[in-house]
Amino acid sequence: MIAGGAAAAEPRRDAIAGEAKTGLLIFSDGFELRSATVDGPGDGSPGFAGRWTSIAIGRDGVPVISYMAGNLTSSFLRVAKCGDARCAGPAQITTVDNAGAEVANTGTSIAMGADGLPVISYASRTARSMKVVKCGNAACSSGNVITTIDDQTPDDVSTYSSIAMGADGLPIVS
Repeated sequence: MIAGGAAAAEPRRDAIAGEAKTGLLIFSDGFELRSATVDGPGDGSPGFAGRWTSIAIGRDGVPVISYMAGNLTSSFLRVAKCGDARCAGPAQITTVDNAGAEVANTGTSIAMGADGLPVISYASRTARSMKVVKCGNAACSSGNVITTIDDQTPDDVSTYSSIAMGADGLPIVS
């Protein structure tokens, strides 16, 4: 209950079921039945966006989403910096890592650094490595630094990744 005795709004996950089409990244705030298509194939070629998503809120209160996108032959790490807090305005889409086939074909995870800029961990099963990108700006559109933190060739790294920021301001990746 909230002040005045009115019931608090509850998420209506069932109300948006079925709205996502193959190959689209859909953002929903879970309330008021609002959702927005953030990214998807626009050139008519077979493709996808929105696999292994992770979301963080920037200092400006606007979501930043990391995810895998691609087509039938390659995949890559993308970031969507929403245009507003509900992701209803146009998002700035940035391809962060596309160096070769299957760059980011598994889980991504995003957190905000002490400086307010995104830090993303992701695994590449094809390259058999775990990577971290420190974004150079809020949309990860320039100044990014990509570091391979675990290269297990010929063995494999995990399919999934998780990142958090330590009290010392440094990322912790599992």
